[in-house]
Amino acid sequence: MVRNPYYWKVDVNGTQLPYVDRLESEVSNELSTIILKAIAGDYDVMTSYAQLKEMPLYAENAERSGIATVLHGSINNPPILFLNHDFGYETEGITANPWQQLVSDSRFGKALSLAIDKEDVNENMYFGYYQLEGYTDVEFDPETAGELLDEIGMTGRDADGFRTDPNGDRFEMVITTAEISPDFINLGELLKVYFEDVGIRVAFDVIGNSLFGQRMDANELMSTIHWSDEPIWAPGISEDYLPGAKGHWAPMSALYIATQGASGRQPPAYLQEFFDLHVARKTIPPQTPEGEALWANVVQWFGDNYATIWPVGKMTVPTLYNADLGNVIKEGYPYDRAVDYGMAQLFFRTPQ
Repeated sequence: MVRNPYYWKVDVNGTQLPYVDRLESEVSNELSTIILKAIAGDYDVMTSYAQLKEMPLYAENAERSGIATVLHGSINNPPILFLNHDFGYETEGITANPWQQLVSDSRFGKALSLAIDKEDVNENMYFGYYQLEGYTDVEFDPETAGELLDEIGMTGRDADGFRTDPNGDRFEMVITTAEISPDFINLGELLKVYFEDVGIRVAFDVIGNSLFGQRMDANELMSTIHWSDEPIWAPGISEDYLPGAKGHWAPMSALYIATQGASGRQPPAYLQEFFDLHVARKTIPPQTPEGEALWANVVQWFGDNYATIWPVGKMTVPTLYNADLGNVIKEGYPYDRAVDYGMAQLFFRTPQ
């Protein structure tokens, strides 16, 4: 992108913005390559791809490479577990499909939520910087998780000691993700440990990004790990909480609604309730008292039905930047796009 001399923004002294004449954005398919180039000082700004776990690398190379970091919030939430409530719906009769039988019973989702050690996730993956909150249970209670699994009929054990499904057959929960962000894979490995500790056999698959999207669209994935834009859901800036977005927690029901019944799955009553709540909140400005109350109903639906399960809450992430850049505010950014979306104000202290 080349500087526009007629850009509509000026600084407080009336000087034309942007200050910098040219901006280039690099595309890479390898996360490891991005990090290596960042610590070498090849980027003037890098956001979104930076992770807390790389902070020692950034600090170690700060003086040599002329880089610095600022910590802030994010428009994304940490990776969460999406349970696909449409997976296998084509099977006749809910009892004929154990996944449909389980996922439509909120006790199953609650058991999974209680089986996750949120403090462990936060400390091991995020150095304790993330907030422990979300739309599902914050507490870690594997004993109650086991009791709930017993209540829904997962009392039997297979030859390997894992729980059978309510029909008494071998059960395996498949969690799928892609290398979109390094913590997707780390979280998947931890979830496998937590769920197997309460007796649920888990297969964790990592596939290519393009294939990941294709298989989600085709309703082929039982559960997935992905992120979404929860910090900007309430004001309506993002709507990727919808069932066909990001982690795809009910893509065929979403298709049915989008096509007015021509394709997809007619949502069962509890999923139809979600669509009704979503439509209701769209009729009122989101940041009015009534709009906020309507959004709270949507949040409550997620808390009751476990379409998504939250291992941790709001993120703290770094943005890496060239230490020679001026006008980078060192604190107070609520989201991770503040620096790169505000590049018109940045300048190099040393002439380039």
